[in-house]
Amino acid sequence: TQEKLCPTLIKEPEELDSGVSSKRQLDHVELPPAKKIKSYLEEAIPSGTLPEIAAMSKKRAATRKKPTKTDPDTDKKMALLEKKLRSGKANENFVSINIQKKVFVRGKKTGTFSKYKKQKWRQLKQENGSYSGPRGVLKCFKCGDVGHFSKACPSDKGLLPLEDYVSDDESAFPTLEQAAESAKEAGETVHSKRKFTQSVASSQHIDPAPVALEVDSIGMLGSTILPPYSLNDDGSVMDTPKEVLDCLRREFGHQEFLEGQELAMMRVLSGKSTLVTLSTGSGKSLCYQLPAAIYSAYNPGCITLVISPLVSLMDDQVDGAGGWEKSACYHTYMTQKKRDKILEQLKARELSVLLLSPETLVSLEAGAGKQLLSALPPIAFACVDEAHCLHQWCHNFRPSYLTVTQVLRERFGVRTLLGLTATASSGTIDSLMGHLGIDPRDKESLIKDTPLPDNLTLSVSVTHNDREKQDALIGLLTTGCFADCSSIIIYCTRRETCDKVAGFLRTSLQTENGNNKKGRLSLHAEVYHAGLTGGRRNQVQKSFMSGKLRIVVATVAFGMGINKPDIRGVIHYSLPSTFENYVQEVGRAGRDRQPARCHLFLDSQNEDLGELRRHIYCDTIDRFVIRKLLQLVFIRCNCDADAICPKHEVAFPIDTTVATLDLPQQNVSTLLAYLELNERKWIKTLPLAYTMCKVSSYKGPNHLKSVCKSCPPLALVMADQLESSKTPITSLEFDIFELARKINWDSGVLKKTLKNIEWTTENDKPAKSGIMVEFTSLGFRVLAPGNLPDEELDHALDVLNNSVQDHEKSKLKGLQAFYGALSDVSYRKIEDCEDEEEMSRRSERLKDEIRKYFNDQTSVDAIQLKPVDITNESAVTDDIRQLIVSSRGDHVLTGRVIARILHGIGSPNFPPLTWARTRFWRLHMNQDFNALCRLATQQLLLFR
Repeated sequence: TQEKLCPTLIKEPEELDSGVSSKRQLDHVELPPAKKIKSYLEEAIPSGTLPEIAAMSKKRAATRKKPTKTDPDTDKKMALLEKKLRSGKANENFVSINIQKKVFVRGKKTGTFSKYKKQKWRQLKQENGSYSGPRGVLKCFKCGDVGHFSKACPSDKGLLPLEDYVSDDESAFPTLEQAAESAKEAGETVHSKRKFTQSVASSQHIDPAPVALEVDSIGMLGSTILPPYSLNDDGSVMDTPKEVLDCLRREFGHQEFLEGQELAMMRVLSGKSTLVTLSTGSGKSLCYQLPAAIYSAYNPGCITLVISPLVSLMDDQVDGAGGWEKSACYHTYMTQKKRDKILEQLKARELSVLLLSPETLVSLEAGAGKQLLSALPPIAFACVDEAHCLHQWCHNFRPSYLTVTQVLRERFGVRTLLGLTATASSGTIDSLMGHLGIDPRDKESLIKDTPLPDNLTLSVSVTHNDREKQDALIGLLTTGCFADCSSIIIYCTRRETCDKVAGFLRTSLQTENGNNKKGRLSLHAEVYHAGLTGGRRNQVQKSFMSGKLRIVVATVAFGMGINKPDIRGVIHYSLPSTFENYVQEVGRAGRDRQPARCHLFLDSQNEDLGELRRHIYCDTIDRFVIRKLLQLVFIRCNCDADAICPKHEVAFPIDTTVATLDLPQQNVSTLLAYLELNERKWIKTLPLAYTMCKVSSYKGPNHLKSVCKSCPPLALVMADQLESSKTPITSLEFDIFELARKINWDSGVLKKTLKNIEWTTENDKPAKSGIMVEFTSLGFRVLAPGNLPDEELDHALDVLNNSVQDHEKSKLKGLQAFYGALSDVSYRKIEDCEDEEEMSRRSERLKDEIRKYFNDQTSVDAIQLKPVDITNESAVTDDIRQLIVSSRGDHVLTGRVIARILHGIGSPNFPPLTWARTRFWRLHMNQDFNALCRLATQQLLLFR
């Protein structure tokens, strides 16, 4: 019976050997013991558990070549196999399960995966004598041996290699004069293939090798795009063609134009620059979308640039385009995948509109902007959305706005510009038309309507403290005129106030059924400001747009460009800074032309007014600070005083400049932009660049010397330092632009030359040269003449100082006029707002004052800012003297610095985080700022 069931098992060993696979017949291959046992079991497939299996295995192992040394692992495994066969369960298809542990148990586990990997690593280390990786055996880079890294290199304990010793007998390094001559000759070679403009001055009046101005790498991008339609003989635009109306209906789903849209579009389609000031909700976005579609139809592949101030506004404009999907935005907050997709669409000419920020537009020549620049198709026209930012935000907040239109015209060759805004006073309109290059004699170039629509009801009430203001707010939202409003925006000036008000409203408005689960948005009020994450802001905005969220407590950034027609109420918890901001914010209510309410809380203690004044004073700059900046920009050159200097490249580090002038980076950029935009064109601003360079060698000072001999600019630096240094030099640190100016090299060529010395060629393959080149200290970069006479420099100083002073006075006058208009129509108590007839009358009075301001700004300009005397001058003087005594040795104090501290205004050298701990911070906020400046200056003079 056993023979029938398992005839294979009773065969002789010789017969078994003849029936095995060819792999088994390779006697010269010695398999591991575990694999031998497994192979035997695979060949003999038993149907039972016979002890002959073990005997057969022993006999077969005996017939083979026995190892000279007994393997304990083999004996152990054979014993385990015999034990398993004797149990009678060798072929049963189940395993033991420990029910108590409820896990599969194989016995005691002693090894882990980490231990296994470490064991394999040790084996490889023993075999190779060192650490190995995917690129082979790793060696010590100091001695080239294996088995250790450089930090444990034994060669350090012995003598240095012969080539690392400084020898007095080596060939002499070039002198400073020889290195300068070599750098000059090399400069002619490396610059020979670059194109430069010719200097307008004759060669005998300037240096033999003047700094040449490189031709713009962009020039005028693309070919000139002609407008689709021509003007009439009298210069007016033609009647609207049928294809424009068809495009309006087919692409955008509108049956007719709104007020002002048709004329604005036809002017753009006829190549005429235009400024459009229409109220919010009047369809200003269509004024560039439809012309962009027509331009694309006439000139396939062209694109329209839209300059937008905020990332959220750009996203809203793209999302609000409806079915027209040929627009996209490009900004730094996008993922790299999305940016790459937009670049591909631009290269494929699939887009008709591209939205950019002003900073992106101005810096397209530097960094990652070069990719976008190379992908841009020809530009049909450009639109500046929220154009009032050109006038209001350019000063010390967004300096890039100052040069937006200049870059569009001079760098991109754009001829047609369109400005869109909802708020622009007469002074702002004049400034915008100058920026856009519009002839003021062209009456049709300005398209405007009434600043405030008739469906808005405006009201103002006075509160005396925060508690009264909170109670009044709750009364408005629960029982007052805002109780039935479904969507409300509450504006605050500061983020901390937003968080405070939102938390207060969530607590006060919650009901039994209104509590949400943890982590969800409140049904009543949520906060929105720049301090939140992007995901949280999007979540709040989507909830508000869908109607799930009733109230949003936000800063001024929320709502700009949001197209929600059914916002029924806007409440100003804090005082807006200008008429323009107020009109912009209340205009977000009632876009569906249905009645809407707008209320403003006026502080009787003038705390909001003082806060806004502090924002104005923090932008003011002393005259001597402006003079210091001019000394950094206009560096004396060797050009003849009678010749026209071709302008030299000048750069100065941002960090050092900010600390020296005690000015934020934005303020410095604003002053530089004013110098560039002046009619005399004193300077030309360039993208930021690294100003310092550090060259070091990890192969010793001799290697650095040998490399310097092959690099003329570096040889000049080395020769200069060798004259003053008595120790071996292993690193060089120098100002790139100072060196470039000294040897008359272009800074870009110099940087490229220095960076190339990091690599060399060995056996026709690139290899490290042992030199490290690092560029540090980002700085401002301009092209400025160096031979301006003192009279011209004084004139530039006067221009900048007058611009700063005029800006401060204009802001203060506008704030005073705005506060006065609100005070005239304000209620003493919130309960007085219940009289609808009286509220309507006061609302019209306020609208008339606002419209008067926008139509004629002479009344504001006529306001006289009277000097204010300091109350309790002796106490204030004592505090100023104590501040001077306590901080005089550690800080450079000026009258303006002391006034800023007493008003709680921070600066780079006096940050609020540090100075808020002192008792002087915000000590005299109720005193006039300029009066404090004068008094502090007097006390500083007495201490000299």
